[in-house]
Amino acid sequence: MLESKRRIVSLDVFRGFTVASMIFVNIIALTGETPYFLHHAEWEGIYFADLVFPFFLFIGGISMAFAFANEKNKTLKQRFNPFILRIILLFILGLFLNWIWSPANLNVRIPGVLQLIALSSLFASPFATTKPRWILSISIILILIHSIVLLFVGAPGIQPGTFNSYGNIAGWIDMQIIGSNHMFNSTFDPEGILALISSTALLLIGLALGRTLQINVINTKLIFQFFITGILISLIGFCLSFWIPVIKQLWTSSFILVLAGLGTLIFSSLYYYLDIKKINSVLLVMLPLGRNALFIYVLSMLLTILIEGYAVFPSAGGSLIYLYDYIFSYNIPFLSPMCEQILSGLLFTIFHMLIAAFLHYKKIYIKL
Repeated sequence: MLESKRRIVSLDVFRGFTVASMIFVNIIALTGETPYFLHHAEWEGIYFADLVFPFFLFIGGISMAFAFANEKNKTLKQRFNPFILRIILLFILGLFLNWIWSPANLNVRIPGVLQLIALSSLFASPFATTKPRWILSISIILILIHSIVLLFVGAPGIQPGTFNSYGNIAGWIDMQIIGSNHMFNSTFDPEGILALISSTALLLIGLALGRTLQINVINTKLIFQFFITGILISLIGFCLSFWIPVIKQLWTSSFILVLAGLGTLIFSSLYYYLDIKKINSVLLVMLPLGRNALFIYVLSMLLTILIEGYAVFPSAGGSLIYLYDYIFSYNIPFLSPMCEQILSGLLFTIFHMLIAAFLHYKKIYIKL
């Protein structure tokens, strides 16, 4: 059994790697020179960038198990009042990041990354102290509900089982409830209403893993079982993709299972090396990012918005030069444009890692 108050090094490292990856893929996405495998999949399929945000949810589930365990001696009101406040603040912070992309536009996008994390955490929280098998049962039910809606529910102009990007039931539901003016685009939002069902299921899988760590004796055998379970979950997701495609933007059940399996594989491997064997690995460089994940993520988004969206340097011809072009145009003779963009992304990520390292050195941890 794992002591709830002891920090899990592997969890901080996994979270830190996820933050670093998100910073990297977000900044290099601003250019057309980005390698295709570092972009999001256009629709079907899964690339590196498609893993980053969902891993946040999976990690959030593991963290939730220990966060609630630390407060087991408090009353229900003492536990949930601060939690609800954090959820509200996280949602508002997400809305702020959406608004700042285009401050003059009053039709602010309502869904978003932080909003989906907030609501998924809210809906998963009643099960935070439940037995793992019951948590997994709820997760399976949610995955089934999501799949049934995609496969068997139609709408005007949309046939049941439609998985294309220009007309599907998820987009139709978002238009009815959220409104096209407050979505990612006029017909669809990748963090919309239906996505909330699957994202909660993914967070619950992480929660079940965290609860299993809490109530069992931690040894190599248990971690090996996690590893095998991760492989099996990913294989189930792959097999399911023949009927329900792997589509991150729709958060399909096949995508959730593949992602949950990969997350379990990565976490169990990190846990074995960093928490059981206690190996001093170069991976520990990611630990400071994991300790200040939310602050560093928000900072990176604000800087990304500033770099991409604001032009302050007029060129010789009178046209505006965006900060991105000014900062990240090196014109190094022996580097291709693609390599320059990758270098830019690495430097931008390292900059945030240094900030996180300084905060960690000063033992400053900024959280909601």
